[in-house]
Amino acid sequence: DPSDRQRALMDLVDSLGPAEFAGVAEQFRELDHLDDSRGEYDFILRGWAKADPLAALGYVEQHPHSQAGRATILSTWAGNDAAAAERWALDHFDGNGANPYLAAVIRGIAGNDIANASRLAQTLPFGRERSEAVGSITQALFLQGADAAMAFPASIADETLRGGFVAAIAHHLIEKDVNKAAAWVASMQQGGVQNRAAHDVADALARVDPQSAAAWVRSLKPEAQAEA
Repeated sequence: DPSDRQRALMDLVDSLGPAEFAGVAEQFRELDHLDDSRGEYDFILRGWAKADPLAALGYVEQHPHSQAGRATILSTWAGNDAAAAERWALDHFDGNGANPYLAAVIRGIAGNDIANASRLAQTLPFGRERSEAVGSITQALFLQGADAAMAFPASIADETLRGGFVAAIAHHLIEKDVNKAAAWVASMQQGGVQNRAAHDVADALARVDPQSAAAWVRSLKPEAQAEA
């Protein structure tokens, strides 16, 4: 039974000492699996990350598809010890461009400390890692309610990043109240900030009422009208 299986897995992980996780992870990888084995393996890694994150990271680096496992461990570690996970992410990246470890750290931090997660997101250049960070922070914001999410972009000085948050928040709002999303985006004073959300909002409005959608487009700043 899937519920019994999940309870048994939780009991097993809770019973393990730090030195026992490697053996269990290795045994699990050798099993013939049922259903969501990837999710179960992640559950083991999350438990290991709470007990000994450095050992867990060392283990996943030795196996294929280490990127997903590393992200699971880093996000869990960050949720328990944000400063230590951030230090590891910064110390272990020596390449150019975006630090791929920080997006996972931000995902772990966002639920507990949105301000800190936002600070880290602002250090990332425009790209996939920043988009992942914005998505994680946006999910955490909506746990506080739509009003908290809608107020948040005003705290971001970087206009490009602010536009990313507006687009992500508008995407969530559209699913519940497209008119509320439209009014909020139209209230923005910068066309560049409106621009990132303009396509999704216009598309959703046009499916309901094309005439109202056209009127909404005309209410936008010139930079956003073409996209809408």
